[in-house]
Amino acid sequence: MNDMIERILRYLGELLGARPQVKEWSAATLPLHLRERYRLFRTHVFGREWVLALEGDGWEPGTPSEYRNQAQQIEKAVDAPVALAVASLTSSVRNRMVQMNVPFVVPGTQVFLPLCMVNLQERYGDRLPRSGRPLSPTAQTMVLYQILRGGLETLSSKQIARTLGYSEMAIVKARSELEANRLCASRRYGKEVRLECDLPSRLLWDRALPYLRTPVVKRHWCSVTKPFPDAKVAGITGLAERGDLSDDPIPTYAIEKKRFQGLLKEGAIRVCSHREDANTAIEAWAYDPALLADGEAVDLLSLFLSLRADPDERVQSALSGMMEGLTWR
Repeated sequence: MNDMIERILRYLGELLGARPQVKEWSAATLPLHLRERYRLFRTHVFGREWVLALEGDGWEPGTPSEYRNQAQQIEKAVDAPVALAVASLTSSVRNRMVQMNVPFVVPGTQVFLPLCMVNLQERYGDRLPRSGRPLSPTAQTMVLYQILRGGLETLSSKQIARTLGYSEMAIVKARSELEANRLCASRRYGKEVRLECDLPSRLLWDRALPYLRTPVVKRHWCSVTKPFPDAKVAGITGLAERGDLSDDPIPTYAIEKKRFQGLLKEGAIRVCSHREDANTAIEAWAYDPALLADGEAVDLLSLFLSLRADPDERVQSALSGMMEGLTWR
């Protein structure tokens, strides 16, 4: 996120001739799902105040309508003009947002601040996937699915999208990421372009590991008022089930972040301010843990990624034992 605001300031500075000043704005008045997705910064462009809403890493791109609704909610909460700052926009989404009069900034590429500044030049090269960057949630899901189950090479992009629950465009973009990092290739079969991955699962894991990140967007202490069967055992609870590590008194479960927000609205769960008020720890994930789940628990590879930065030596020892005992496909 710090890199994102730096890129935006550099870009606006190039257009304005002077680097604008920013000050972080408290997002406490925003609904929970917006607090998780955006950080707010106050700035001035040509003497007019703007609040930049920076979209965090790991979020799937929104539709123009979703972005408009989110911008309107933020603007109502902060009582100031709001511009969404996102890493990239397709030309169709950008054009629709312009038609809807939704302000936005794409660092290094485009800015649309009505009555203030507009720069909509096309720089296709800036939107191409680059090697060495962490994979998007969609691309990471594809890699883990291929390692654990295989078979994606037999499917078209549309079939992969249906299997994993993503849009076909998201799969096409993810495939480009995998190619950029030499994790797979593409081959055309008639009208279809299919994924090619000849690497054994262990070698694919080793090669992909530097680009994989924790699936956990945020961890919440919660009071669960009614069960929800799509949650999967995760975190220390999941690791304890696979080794000698003692479980925490409060069990941990994982669920996809949008589903988590839905459960909040339904009243099925309540976020607690203090651990002692909670009966469950819930990890909101960047991708649906049920896609790769091992029965009632999250898959071993995602579990490893979610805990590999844990400083507890007991956790690291248990992770090592779990990975050593893993049978590769």
